[in-house]
Amino acid sequence: MKLSYNWKKLSWIVSFQIALIFILSTLYLPGGADFFNYYLPVARGDWRAGFTPAFSVWFLWPLSLANHPWTVLAVITVCGILFICWLNEVNPLYVLLSFPVFGQIWLGQVDIIPVMALLLAIKSKPWYWRGLGIFVALMKPQITLIAVIVLLIQDKDRLRLIIVPMVGIITSIIVFGFWPLEWLRHAQALPGHTWRLASRQIWFFGLVALPLPFLLKDIKVALLVSSISSKYFSVYSYIAFMILESSPLTLFLSWSWVLAYPLLGISAMKFCWVLPVGLLIKELFSELKPYLVSRKFITNPLVDIMAPFVKTNNKEN
Repeated sequence: MKLSYNWKKLSWIVSFQIALIFILSTLYLPGGADFFNYYLPVARGDWRAGFTPAFSVWFLWPLSLANHPWTVLAVITVCGILFICWLNEVNPLYVLLSFPVFGQIWLGQVDIIPVMALLLAIKSKPWYWRGLGIFVALMKPQITLIAVIVLLIQDKDRLRLIIVPMVGIITSIIVFGFWPLEWLRHAQALPGHTWRLASRQIWFFGLVALPLPFLLKDIKVALLVSSISSKYFSVYSYIAFMILESSPLTLFLSWSWVLAYPLLGISAMKFCWVLPVGLLIKELFSELKPYLVSRKFITNPLVDIMAPFVKTNNKEN
């Protein structure tokens, strides 16, 4: 007797269970090094303790009030991931099981905050909410800056959208002093880490892809290009584009670096760039497929082979 099941519903049930495990793990397992060493001091008012802009203090401050701040951050992270996946009709199971999400939880990273803010800037209607989203998103500019620029270029309301960010930055300078130059010097001293091995290996080649987000006017492409064109982009920040699209392919690519682990050890993480590069190639194929087929650069059998992995991009920009 053949058993039938609803894979979508089952995926969400399992995803909630995984989310709960992540949250509980912060109560009983060691971790949260980045959060306790950098973000918690920032939340308590010392913006120089971390590597984010000074105004990050305002958005991280509530975490300083919690008895178990790392656990609260884990709740915010998994709930944010589940919400964005639901909003974009993305299967959360493949996202939560991916390597970058493990990094987010274990290290205590705060990337979900600027990512959700970017979503607010894209999805919201009132210009002031969208402007606020842009301002908060810029607390991690290595992730969101290119996407924000693409958003402003293609939005007719761009002049009003920059009001809130401008007021916020000016206010932060009044409160914290002229921090931008000090922050840039501080960011240059960002210590090397295995989580940035991939970006340090590929960022120079990734610069070639910088025009793509502006040519395609696509936020997902902007996030993908950001991940391979900056040597300060960490692997755990890949969640920025993974929550916009997930599949067995993205899950496999996120862990594919492990194949080189027996030979290279932890240095194998330098191959994590396979994930954003693979997804970027897929996005480009989606954009170019109609043209390539019409010009007979590729044959229909090849299109059929790629069909399970690539969808034709018919959206309006």
